[in-house]
Amino acid sequence: MGTISKKIVILCLLIFNSVCIEAQIQRKFFSFNLGKTTRHEIINYYKVRNQKIWYSKDTSISVSQVNFGGHTWPVVYFSFHKDKLYHVYFSDSEGFTPIESLDLLWKRLTSTLSSKYDSYYDEYESTYNVKEFNDNRTKAILKYEYFEGSKGIILMYIDTSLQREKIISENDEL
Repeated sequence: MGTISKKIVILCLLIFNSVCIEAQIQRKFFSFNLGKTTRHEIINYYKVRNQKIWYSKDTSISVSQVNFGGHTWPVVYFSFHKDKLYHVYFSDSEGFTPIESLDLLWKRLTSTLSSKYDSYYDEYESTYNVKEFNDNRTKAILKYEYFEGSKGIILMYIDTSLQREKIISENDEL
């Protein structure tokens, strides 16, 4: 194979790899990365912005009024395993947002996630009110269900490897 042919093959492989990488489910939120960012880094990020942080016994933290995906989420939870971010959980309910606005948000998020992550749609885990996307590294789950007495939308991003580790370590305690 000639030098020009080798260069063309290498260029094609680089383009193919970059397209594949771009198509994966996002793992970065604000300046946080699933599987990498520590609890301390997230706490510092919000402290610098003078945003109130709620701490939970299981090392999770939450903040309120966070803008993401074109929506201001009343509550966002960050969960950790071995001090690495493994789960980001955005939540809104009719206790905060009128049901008509939640209906519109559901339609918009469903459409956006479906078009962005169509090749990762998990039809076996999805239902009418639950949409799950899984690229075997990251899960994105969108739910529109009743919880705690009111209808609400939950958007989650999960590092599947750390989630699996967490489940195994919790089962080992039994």
